[in-house]
Amino acid sequence: MLIAIWSSTHFVAAPQNEQHTVREALAASGIADLRSYFEHCLDLKVAPTPNGQYLRAACHINPSAEQLVIFSKDLKLVRELYGWELLVLPDGSIVYHHSQVHFAPTHSAEISVLNPATGVEKEIYPPKPYQPVRSAFIQRMSELYKQRGEAWFREHNHHMDPERFDARLVGSVTMDAARKIDRVHGAVWRSRW
Repeated sequence: MLIAIWSSTHFVAAPQNEQHTVREALAASGIADLRSYFEHCLDLKVAPTPNGQYLRAACHINPSAEQLVIFSKDLKLVRELYGWELLVLPDGSIVYHHSQVHFAPTHSAEISVLNPATGVEKEIYPPKPYQPVRSAFIQRMSELYKQRGEAWFREHNHHMDPERFDARLVGSVTMDAARKIDRVHGAVWRSRW
């Protein structure tokens, strides 16, 4: 299965005298208990989104995970996402890749779009309902999993879910603003079957 996507994730920093840390922004939001945050994340600087509507900070957790914290311009916490930013759309919506458990037996790519203004979030990959090719593959995997038996999956610490197969984004995501549609460019989704 191949799906092309293109992206660039470059945060533009605000002038030095306007930058705040995640710790400062959380405090401004009235959040005093910081135990649920990684210590190395709290001193990261928040930076404006490309359109300047929001501030955000991305904290790298492990090779498969990131936490994205989004604030309003007046430093009120808008949302925390367990994933990393792929693209910010002109309306301020954030396209992001969901984080994954690093040592999981498979890594199934999931991509969503969050509109911080409305709080509406929509998963856009994998597309649902599943396309015929994906559905057929899941059915084949289901039959193979049944043949292996539950004991094999327990022994190999595998989830036994045929819908959760390896898939990853290779490259970047972009949008064709002139046509007001998402376009596929350059990069490729690769799913290991």
